[in-house]
Amino acid sequence: MSTDNYKWDRLDEPFAPDQIHWRVGQAKDGYGNNPPKATLLAYLTSRDVQDRLDDVFGKANWRNEYTEGADGGVKCTIFVRIGDEWVGKQDGAENTNIEAIKGGMSAALKRSAVMWGIGRYLYALDGSNTAGTPGYFDGVPNFKSKKDQKWFHFLPPTLPGWAIPSGWHHPDWKRASKRFCAALHESAGISYRVLADYLEQNQIGALDGFRRPSAMSLNEQQMLLNLLKDKALQAAIKKWADKRSTKEVSDGE
Repeated sequence: MSTDNYKWDRLDEPFAPDQIHWRVGQAKDGYGNNPPKATLLAYLTSRDVQDRLDDVFGKANWRNEYTEGADGGVKCTIFVRIGDEWVGKQDGAENTNIEAIKGGMSAALKRSAVMWGIGRYLYALDGSNTAGTPGYFDGVPNFKSKKDQKWFHFLPPTLPGWAIPSGWHHPDWKRASKRFCAALHESAGISYRVLADYLEQNQIGALDGFRRPSAMSLNEQQMLLNLLKDKALQAAIKKWADKRSTKEVSDGE
């Protein structure tokens, strides 16, 4: 079978932020009155991995096999049909404490998928040295302090622009877009497209310079609008836009 229809580039593409889950890797109690700190690790569900394999290769052109691993663990090999052959890549995992065999198979599948590039970028996300907040909170990683047996929860880090799919919009954007664009035009006299393109190559203040405003939260959007009140910054963006426009015309001639 020809591989011309395979979407190879999709193997390395990031997943939507709401598909990224976090767990506590290592955590330790804080000293004195300081809260615990933890290293948060990002992961995908096995179903999202399977959906990506379906999307890239088609349902009939990939399969997986499980074999016994070391110390009772499990190995998973993901095979892809290339021509008349099945090409496989393998990795393994230990069985987990909860639903041991099922958990081990899921982990092995995800690790094997990393060998094909799926989710490999997650290892570059920095969730280290994250401070905890008192109280247990559903939907985020939690940790019970060994010192006083109190629960703390950890808010996952904001994803950088390179870890967000192109064209993805923050859930806030649908109700905030008109207000943001109107405020942008009134305060800075800059179009949304110019600002969005600028941010894909430049950083403004502490905001990630690779995310368009549509991928920012409401708080980040407001922070951005506050920063754009600076006349020098407005001039710099307009100068950048003019220079880029001139270059595009020159390249097209």
